Formats: sequence, structure tokens, C-alpha cells
Amino acid sequence: MSSKGALLPFRTLSRLSWAYAFFIVYGSLVPFEYRAATWDQALHQFAHIQWLDIDLESRADWVANLVLYVPFGFLANGALCKRSAVLGALLAAILGSVLAVGVEFAQIWAAPRTVSLNDILAEMVGTYLGIALWLMWGKRLVRTTQTVLAGGPDAVGAALALYVLAYSFISLFPFDFFVDAAEFHARLADPTAIVWIPQRFESLRGLLYLIVKGAIMMPIGAAMKLVWRRGTLSAALAGLAISGTLELAHWLEYSAQTDGISVLVSVVGAVAGNWLASLATLREVFVVRSLRACAWLAAPLYLVLLPLVFGWHRGLASRADIDATLSQLHWLPFYYHYFTSEANALASVMGTCFIFAPVGALIWAARLRPSEAAGSPRSVLPSVRAGLVVSTAFEVGGLLTSNDRPDPTNVLIAIAAAVFAQRGCEWLARVVKTAVTREAVPA
Repeated sequence: MSSKGALLPFRTLSRLSWAYAFFIVYGSLVPFEYRAATWDQALHQFAHIQWLDIDLESRADWVANLVLYVPFGFLANGALCKRSAVLGALLAAILGSVLAVGVEFAQIWAAPRTVSLNDILAEMVGTYLGIALWLMWGKRLVRTTQTVLAGGPDAVGAALALYVLAYSFISLFPFDFFVDAAEFHARLADPTAIVWIPQRFESLRGLLYLIVKGAIMMPIGAAMKLVWRRGTLSAALAGLAISGTLELAHWLEYSAQTDGISVLVSVVGAVAGNWLASLATLREVFVVRSLRACAWLAAPLYLVLLPLVFGWHRGLASRADIDATLSQLHWLPFYYHYFTSEANALASVMGTCFIFAPVGALIWAARLRPSEAAGSPRSVLPSVRAGLVVSTAFEVGGLLTSNDRPDPTNVLIAIAAAVFAQRGCEWLARVVKTAVTREAVPA
């Protein structure tokens, strides 16, 4: 075994593959509603499962099943390739196939799940694609991740590569691309396929969505300054290239729409990130005090905007309506995500993360001290408590004012987002300090 191979975290990859397998099983059996069937009935039904017709609208669900198994194939192959790449790939393929067949068989007892050969094929293909990804780029991706977590001089560039990959994946999901000429012709005839400002942006939530899109591109502009020492023009071109490419790809997706305002906002976000990165060269004491002041000023504004984001109404809902909503409430994590499309479920999770991630960032900034080393890790308990309190308050507030059904899963997501945001800010402070120090050292 080579020295490079010894550096791979096989134990971590193994644990991640087991955890992801649990995630697949859990997500595939939600909402855990039992459907009566004897063992003989289940065997007979499984022996006669059929292919289902996949139209354009249901293609996204089929692709989502495929994508679901890609990480498992990737992680399993990485965990099993310690002694032999061929044997690792073979074992990963067998495990993925067994998992796919076993989950589909178990769904016979899980209402209202549907069992089909389409799903089994998608899940196996996803596993094999994950294995292929490991064979082509697995070691490189793992070592890139290790570089990011180490927070050394090369962390920003490595993080940027992973960041763009993750953003592209989320932006293009569920990958329901057109596959035949008729679909392309229908797209060409659609006058709403390309617009400047979609109607969904003509609201407060739409405006906030655009702000988030701009904020997502800020790390791109910041990295242009910190890694390549480029100015705002280079940052604008990078934002234009990334966002423009994704918007062109959206034109090829059934569930997406290409718009111009997203490209403009992305360019502005990249330029803003580049400008903020330039401020990192200022005195550290001044930066710390400025961040603390901004956190204390932004926190009240954030809390005021949240009710508008959640769509609170004036007044209170009736006691009868609230009791009826609570009587039907399900506490099972991710219960309600099953009753929507995979794309909407992912959008819901990511939206909740973006809404509550500022909690962790504000907690981090408010606790900064000039005397501490940049990015010093601190306890996440304040972020956990703040995420719990804020998310619970606004789930309950939506119930009381608008009779919106609360989702306990959002509280879990909010806590995780707050903790991740705090740790992300700490990591960013460390790598920015390293980058600024390198720039200050004469060549």
C-alpha cells in the first residue's frame, strides 16, 4: 500500500457509509405507516413487480432516487478499497445492490410507498456511479476535504472548489434535463422559459431569496482576493461565469426557469465579497470591534424580518383551528418532507438552513474578543440554545397567528444550521488570518 493510500481516513469513510445507509433506510421508509401483508404475499408481490411509465413530470423523482445512492457508492467504495481497488469496487456494488433491493422489499409493508423496478434500477445505477466517482476522483476529493478541515494556507482554494461543486449540485437538483427533440422544441416554444425577473421574485420572500443568492456568491469574490489577489473585475467575471453557466443549464431542466436577475445579483454578491475580503487587511482589533457592533445591530433587524419571512398575520388564529392543527401534528423527523417532491423537500431543508444560519453567525460575532486568536473554537451551546429558542418561537408564532402547521424537523435543522454557521465562521477567521499573514510577508 502506498504512503498516499495510508493517508486516507478509511475508518471515517466506513462510519460515514454506515451513517448514510441508515439515512437511506430511514428516508425510504418514512412516514413509517404499516401496510399489512404476510410474508408469502410480500414475496409474491415482489416477484411480480413491474416497470412504471416515467413521464416528464415524474422523471425528477426517478433521478432523485439515482442521486440518493451516489454518495453511498462513493463512501462504500472508499471504505473498502484499502487493500484492493477492484475488490473494493466489487464489494461496494454488491452492498449497494443488496441495500436497494432490501429497501424496496421493505417498502411493501410501508404505506403509501410504491415498489417498482424503476426505483431498483435507479438506486443500483446511482451506486455504480458513486463507485465510478470514487475511482476517478475519490482520493482527490477526500484529500481536498482534509485540506479544508486542516485550515492551512491552501484551505481557501480547496474550500472554494468544494463550495462551487456543492452549490452547482443544489442549484441543478433534481437534474430533470430534457432528453428528446420533442421536449427541446416545447422548451423553445415556451415564452416563459427565459425571463428577466420571474413573478416568484416579486414579493418579500422573493427579494430575500435574491439576497441569499447574492450572499452565496460572496465567498467566490472573497476567494478571488484572498487566494489569487484579484480585484473586483475578476470577482465580477467569476460570478458571471458561474451563475451564467448555471442559468443556461436551467434552460435544459423541466422544473427550472432561466432568469437574468439571478445573474446580476450573483455578480453583485461576488463583488461585495471581494470588497469585504479587502477589509481583512485592516487592523484586527478594528475588524473585531466592527463585527461585534454589526452583530448587535443586525440581530434586532433579523428578528423583525423573520415574522415576515414566515408569513405571520395580524391577530391570532382561533383556538379551535389551533387545536385541530395540533391534533394532526406529526413529530417524526422529516415526516412532512415525504409528502412533496424531492426538489421541494431539498428546497425546504436548504431554505430553513439559510433562514437560521445567521443565528450561529451572529452568536459568533457577538462573542468576538480582540485578545483571542482569530478563529478560536468556542462552545457551540449558545448557538444550540439560540437556534432552539428562535426556531421554536417562530414555529409557534406561525401556528398562533396564521394557523400554519409547525414542523418539529425545522427546529432540528435550525440548530444544526446555527452550529454549522458558528464553526464555519471560526474556520473562515482562521484561514483569512493565514491568508492575510502570507500576503503581509515580503517575497
